[in-house]
Amino acid sequence: MTQLALRSMEGSPTEPPEVTAPKRVSFYPEWMDQASCGGMEDTLFFGASDPDKRPQYTLTDIKAARKICASCPVTRLCLETSLINKDEFGVFAGSTRTNRAKILKRIESGSTTLQDEVTEFVTWIKEGFR
Repeated sequence: MTQLALRSMEGSPTEPPEVTAPKRVSFYPEWMDQASCGGMEDTLFFGASDPDKRPQYTLTDIKAARKICASCPVTRLCLETSLINKDEFGVFAGSTRTNRAKILKRIESGSTTLQDEVTEFVTWIKEGFR
């Protein structure tokens, strides 16, 4: 087979597309300066200050954090960053660890995209906590 024929077969529809994972985002990206939670007590979003003693969130805690996230101008960026970094602890853009795990599972299965999941979740947060 010629080199030209081999190159034309490289992108054939029988081969699955190459998927590259997004790179981790900086610990403190610039958009965080615009976040509604900036300067607030971390315990509202992360539970106890000692990571070894983080309590389970109550529904009341989650709702309080989500109210802040719902009015935040950078909710979308917050959720995208949290999903890319695969954050295990805390409330990000109104999402809990369980929410993010379910979203990541759907993305990794190929049934949806990061952008579609972020759009859907952010819409849900913004509409439910006005």
